[in-house]
Amino acid sequence: MRQVARRAGYSRLETAAAILAIFVFITGISSVPQLLGRVRKDPLSTVAGTDERHPRDEAARWHGYEPCSAIHRSSLTQGEHADREFFVCKGQRHLVLGSGAEGCGDLDIEVYDPDGRLVRADRTRGRHPAVFFRADRGGKYRVRVLNVSCPDVRCRYMVRMYRYRG
Repeated sequence: MRQVARRAGYSRLETAAAILAIFVFITGISSVPQLLGRVRKDPLSTVAGTDERHPRDEAARWHGYEPCSAIHRSSLTQGEHADREFFVCKGQRHLVLGSGAEGCGDLDIEVYDPDGRLVRADRTRGRHPAVFFRADRGGKYRVRVLNVSCPDVRCRYMVRMYRYRG
């Protein structure tokens, strides 16, 4: 493209501007901070893109899993729980990873099938629960996040669903 631009008599600056304009048009990025990755999202937003990173994404990829949902972020008081639904296909292997904020005492995850039966749960003490499961049937599975103990008034957390690539 540079050679074509130079033959046509365009300067390097004009060529770079044209390349940037084409890039912005193709990718839909509309601002320089977005281009540089400096756009901050609301930390309690419940809708985020699958391109956003969960702190444990690399560990999931290492085990052969890829994100199949956006990151769900929210906060809970001690003893409170929140539910999130994910569509799952029959026979697929999935992983649900949670992560509590620094200082969060104990965060648990439970996964329920479309009939409301408990499939799997991680009730071990800690702020990074993980649940592996294979879907016996397709449909909407419910993931329940429980704040078992947290010294803070509200404990921030995030949860994401992964699908096995294999």
